[in-house]
Amino acid sequence: MDGCEITEGLRCDYLHLAKEIEFYIELKGQDLLHAIKQLERTISLLGAKDKQQKRMCYIICTRSPLASTEIQQHDRQFRAKFNSKLVIKSSPYTDSY
Repeated sequence: MDGCEITEGLRCDYLHLAKEIEFYIELKGQDLLHAIKQLERTISLLGAKDKQQKRMCYIICTRSPLASTEIQQHDRQFRAKFNSKLVIKSSPYTDSY
């Protein structure tokens, strides 16, 4: 993604399409608010326009400076706005789908 599909402005690092789900991935040091903006812009530019489209958004960081209540608030916003779960985890992280 970064520098390929979107060459200017904010964008996330990876978009993976599998099992009819859009997976957005941003690798970040500590600036989680910037990572959230990158995910939001990428979804608005490249995401399916169908409001029922399932999505998963991941921010994998070296350290999470946000409190868990702030992370929960952002997760609720992503669910409402993008039909997406927002997962913020420290590196290394693995998930299975």
